[in-house]
Amino acid sequence: ALPIYKMRSQYHSLYLLKAIGVLFVLMIHFSCYKIQYFEPLYRCGVPLFYIISGFFLYAKDESVQIQKVKRSIVKIVKLILFFNIVYYLLYWTIDGKSKINTVDNIIRLVIYGDSVSGHLWFLTSYLWTLVLICIHKHFKIKDVILYIAATACLIEGLMEGQYSFAAFANSNFSIQEYYLPWLTSSLPMMAIGYVIKKHETQIVILANKHRTILSIGTIILCLFPYIEHQLLCATHHYSGTFMISTFSAVVAMFIYCICDPTMGGGKMLHITTVGKLHSGNIYYWQFFPYYLFITNMIPKDILQNVELPIMVVVLLIWSYGINWSMNLLTKHRLQQ
Repeated sequence: ALPIYKMRSQYHSLYLLKAIGVLFVLMIHFSCYKIQYFEPLYRCGVPLFYIISGFFLYAKDESVQIQKVKRSIVKIVKLILFFNIVYYLLYWTIDGKSKINTVDNIIRLVIYGDSVSGHLWFLTSYLWTLVLICIHKHFKIKDVILYIAATACLIEGLMEGQYSFAAFANSNFSIQEYYLPWLTSSLPMMAIGYVIKKHETQIVILANKHRTILSIGTIILCLFPYIEHQLLCATHHYSGTFMISTFSAVVAMFIYCICDPTMGGGKMLHITTVGKLHSGNIYYWQFFPYYLFITNMIPKDILQNVELPIMVVVLLIWSYGINWSMNLLTKHRLQQ
């Protein structure tokens, strides 16, 4: 069995998972030759980020945890404002049209965050989940209430999304119809990450006692999305949204990684570094260089088969440039 670490200040494995997660997200947004064969698995990208965020959000001390949540809210609000302005200006420059031209667009911007650029929904959903957790902690509501809410959100998201075709899923209720925040993946995954962190020691001890079962179970659960995907496609019911097997695969990968926090070190450290220092930049900036440069430089018929590898390289260079600029700015401020 692997050793149990009392002080896990470095989770190389989770940063490795973040690097994999951001690659999955890019697979959703950018085309590549034969990329469809990875679809069942790359849908795990966004839930991976949420479960990791929930894990790092937990703290034994309630006051420390509240401060963590508040700092995260401030950080996410800044990111939402900054990147909505960036993408608004980008699309306005390209199309000459405003993305915010109706009351409905303004409402959607606040509640769903997808009016300006669709991929920014991730940040807004994350923000609403943090606000909910902050309220939960401020009023000292029992954790079980949060878990019930998370379960309800997960079920509702699945029923409105991938399984809306099922007879038992038919309902007049719709999250967007009532302008409710979209928490169907953020709240459940962050709650699971939170619970895993809370009981980390027990989970790791148990998992390492049954390492073979853990390894085989993780492989099986990562294969389930392919099986479910094939079944849904065969019955013409696949909608391209999250499946039950998507979330089970995410939890399996996550537990496997926390049981070996050193995985991703050594020769894999350069990949781990991508997850630690560049995954955020890659996610937030992904469409900026694409529309500003790439689509103008490479013909469409060529680009459609190589978008993904090109964007991986471009976004890594872009992120290094962003981080270098920020470090330079920080040094300049400290010298003043």
